[in-house]
Amino acid sequence: ILSKAFPVLADYTVFGLFVPVFLYVPFAVSELYEKHRDNKQVYSMLVLLAVVIGISGNLYGFYADADTDTLRYGKAQKAVVEVVKEKQPVTVLADEDVLPFLRIKVPEVSLLYGRDLYQPGMDLGIVDVYSEELLHLYEAMKNPEDTIEDILLTADLYGCDMVIVKTFDKAPALMGHYAKTEETGEYIIYSVQ
Repeated sequence: ILSKAFPVLADYTVFGLFVPVFLYVPFAVSELYEKHRDNKQVYSMLVLLAVVIGISGNLYGFYADADTDTLRYGKAQKAVVEVVKEKQPVTVLADEDVLPFLRIKVPEVSLLYGRDLYQPGMDLGIVDVYSEELLHLYEAMKNPEDTIEDILLTADLYGCDMVIVKTFDKAPALMGHYAKTEETGEYIIYSVQ
């Protein structure tokens, strides 16, 4: 549930959210057992709890065939990450829904801006001052259908090798130095030609 609700969090962060649960569940079970020591209800509750814990894990390989990357990141983001890994650009401008996955799965790629621009409170003590062009570019990325020309022009000024925007009708195949090289369903990928 947490990985679905917070897909951008790394695995260690999600584990940190589970620590209170790890401390509370044994305490609750022992309290239940102490209050109703001889009650059949307690034993049935313990058996039920063991079954729930067993099924929620990977008991007997229930989830062995599951594609965990697709479950965690979504098919659209996974397809974009695969294209970026294959093409190996130096600098990428991407939609904010794709940026976290690129940062985690393809750390060798430089991103034009970080999460401190688009997630308030994520600066983590490092003061980054972004230019007006980047702030305008971030806003333009939210609606690429109307602003694709500005997006590609600004990305060219900053030397981006690849631009990833959400799919829209009548996306130009060629604009400036960029050509539409891939379309993954939900995203269009422009590369420098």
